[in-house]
Amino acid sequence: RPPTRLPPSSSRRGSPASAASDSAGGGSDADAEKALLRARYELRLDVERARTCAGIDELRSAYGEAAEAQEGAVAKQVESLRRGYAESCALLRSEHEEAIAKTRRQAQSEAERREAAHRADLA
Repeated sequence: RPPTRLPPSSSRRGSPASAASDSAGGGSDADAEKALLRARYELRLDVERARTCAGIDELRSAYGEAAEAQEGAVAKQVESLRRGYAESCALLRSEHEEAIAKTRRQAQSEAERREAAHRADLA
């Protein structure tokens, strides 16, 4: 909040010396007031820049923490998917091996049955 501004050269008003210096000096009071206003403006701007930089740093820090947490969660999820895939592959392989063994046993049994039937026909 800016401080209350006094009108330029308010303390010298009404004196003959101030009237002479106002007419002779011309814009010195106005220039000083402009310089003061400019300094106040730049100070406010600097304060706002500092706040903005602090806010940006906080946002960057929060974003970094969130990104690290997200990466950790993703890594866990990927590892879980890999384990699930490996377990599924092992289960399918086991089922296929069991099906192949069953088919072989059935084929062997069928071959033995045919051979026995063929021997019976020959006898």
